Amino acid sequence: MDPLRASSMWRYAPVLPVDKPASMITLGEGWTPLIHSQGFARACGADDLWIKDDGINSTGSFKARGLSCCVSMCHELGVTKIALGSAGNAASAAAAYAAAAGIEAHIFMPRDVPQANYIECKSYGAT
Repeated sequence: MDPLRASSMWRYAPVLPVDKPASMITLGEGWTPLIHSQGFARACGADDLWIKDDGINSTGSFKARGLSCCVSMCHELGVTKIALGSAGNAASAAAAYAAAAGIEAHIFMPRDVPQANYIECKSYGAT
């Protein structure tokens, strides 16, 4: 699939740093819905409120966008290993996109990190 034509963040490729479409590592991030929230708007005293649902991104958070771009740039530059410190969603996204790109990932996490984040990183092959 051509990432430039996909319903994803890569529709903005002309203003992103990655030049080569073949370097764009995508797991379908972006193109998440805006949900009109009338009840919450009233509770907040707002006239009109919309909430972006980034929980449906491939890695379950808004971190998917940034790590997709970051790992894509690494891929384009020929980087073969990445390292990242995180206690949660950034770690999971880094591990997922590195795995998709065939890049070795080393994730540094606190000892008390939620096991779900740790297991997710390991499942993508990160150390």
